[in-house]
Amino acid sequence: MRTRADEIRRLDNAQRWWHDTQDRSWLAKRPVGPGVVDSTHYFEVNYAIDGKIVGSWSVNTRTEQVAAPGEPFRID
Repeated sequence: MRTRADEIRRLDNAQRWWHDTQDRSWLAKRPVGPGVVDSTHYFEVNYAIDGKIVGSWSVNTRTEQVAAPGEPFRID
């Protein structure tokens, strides 16, 4: 959220968010379980407004790397 604040504001339709009553939710999950890939610090994060996903990012909490779809991302 810290590194993508401007992007999140644009996704949230800045003209309406102050007074609307739409539900906003975040979902963070590990894309793979334990095994070949160490997913300890790797998450896929989605932001949804009224149940519709409006933003997605890959996040590495160890390196503080955040990447939107199509952007380079390393999980090691």
